[in-house]
Amino acid sequence: MAGAPNNPAELALQEIRDEIRPPRQLDDMIRIDDVTSEGNTIIYHITLTTTDPQPLADSMTVDLKNDVCHKQDFQMGLGITVEVRFKDGNGNLLAPFTIRPSDCPQVPK
Repeated sequence: MAGAPNNPAELALQEIRDEIRPPRQLDDMIRIDDVTSEGNTIIYHITLTTTDPQPLADSMTVDLKNDVCHKQDFQMGLGITVEVRFKDGNGNLLAPFTIRPSDCPQVPK
């Protein structure tokens, strides 16, 4: 079938996009601009519209890692990597971060 997803990240991407429907304003400081994939990596493109976005990006990093590590794709060992690319309100890229399956603790059986 032409154009069908051919790796776990592409399959997960479609599900994520259907759920989030980017672009999506989460609150007055956070907007998910898009969700894309490159190879077996899912990339979240997020804009932080606060006057000092770096502290918000830093605090979100911990919460996002916990959320990502509990997703079924990681638990099933599909090897999907998640990258988050934060931008400030002017479009300047802040330090992106990556969560690999090896960053997540083993899920108890």
